[in-house]
Amino acid sequence: MRDKAWSEGPFIETPANQRTIDRSFPYIVRASIEARVIAKRTDHIFQKEAESGMKKIDLPEVDGSRVEPYIAKAAIIEQFELFKEICVLFQAPFNKKRAEKLRGCVDDAILDRLISAVTRRNELTHQDECQPPTMREAVEYFYDITELAVQLGSLASEGLA
Repeated sequence: MRDKAWSEGPFIETPANQRTIDRSFPYIVRASIEARVIAKRTDHIFQKEAESGMKKIDLPEVDGSRVEPYIAKAAIIEQFELFKEICVLFQAPFNKKRAEKLRGCVDDAILDRLISAVTRRNELTHQDECQPPTMREAVEYFYDITELAVQLGSLASEGLA
């Protein structure tokens, strides 16, 4: 008679062309203490997910990394927040509405770069589905927003921003 454990699994098998395992009784698989603790914790997490309806969110991969998009996203958002604090200090624009009010007074290239930086930060902050950032983008964003802060600070000191 076949034991029920052999139909439900997990179970062990023998390689092809080898003696078969006697399936009339279940076998015991020993695991290390560490593996047992991990299995118990994992089982507890899965049970809580099933009870609460939580769902694991798959992390997207960017250039083979599942962590990079989140580090890059955090860096871009934090850099923008620092930029915004400086803009408030100099009374310079830090959003689209204030940038558009300066059209004709300030170089359009500066305002377009500002609007682009604001748009990207808003995408990353408020949209669930957007192109995940890369570390390269985060570095480029840092340099661009830093240069914008210097330019807008200079314009503010001249009374233009």
